[in-house]
Amino acid sequence: MRVRCKSSQLSPEQVAALPAQNGTLVALWRGHYAVDVGRDYDVLSIYWHDGALWVFFANEYSQPRVAPLGLFTIIDGTIPRTWRISSDESAVFLAPADASSLTFADRVDEGEPSAVIIFGRMLAEMTN
Repeated sequence: MRVRCKSSQLSPEQVAALPAQNGTLVALWRGHYAVDVGRDYDVLSIYWHDGALWVFFANEYSQPRVAPLGLFTIIDGTIPRTWRISSDESAVFLAPADASSLTFADRVDEGEPSAVIIFGRMLAEMTN
């Protein structure tokens, strides 16, 4: 799956449409995300959480990032064969089974060895 960034900031309407819990979080960031407008990103997983679809991807420095799908246009909707549908008490994931967690990106950022290995494998699969 591949997306193209069309905006780095949610519109006021998009922020207002999010549930209060997520809207509060978005308000703290002012709805702005660390993405480059016009840049294409390979999506490593997607998930539904707090009333919104989110994409998990790597930036140009191979760092994990999460942003709302509303900031992007889908340019290739092909779902990798390794992705599975799963859920927990707070989200529904379309992702590799071992990356189906809301804390996965944080675990990679924090350098947790097992998460870093899984993330590296996910990046390698996108380039093959």
